Amino acid sequence: MIIAATNHPKLLDRAVFRRFGIVIHYPLPTTEIARDLIRSRLSSVNSRGISWRPIDEAAGGLSHAEITLAAEQAAKQAILSKAPRVSTDALVAALEERRHSTTDFG
Repeated sequence: MIIAATNHPKLLDRAVFRRFGIVIHYPLPTTEIARDLIRSRLSSVNSRGISWRPIDEAAGGLSHAEITLAAEQAAKQAILSKAPRVSTDALVAALEERRHSTTDFG
């Protein structure tokens, strides 16, 4: 049994897909699911007062894994810098960084 996964199916040749008996598509998370992921990952740090609108925009189009990594990165940054809480700006920056790291293939 071989299991493969990609966040970028458009980069794969159609022949790759023909070699698998079953292809399961997982849609990108909705805004509410993205918020739930972020809340879950930030549950151990203070994130009160964050503004969801810019976060929703920054998270749009990212995968579950990318959103999770960004939230963890923002939490880690807050802890290491001894900030009183995770800021909206830090979370948006982490989400944008994930977006650029996944679209820069060169």
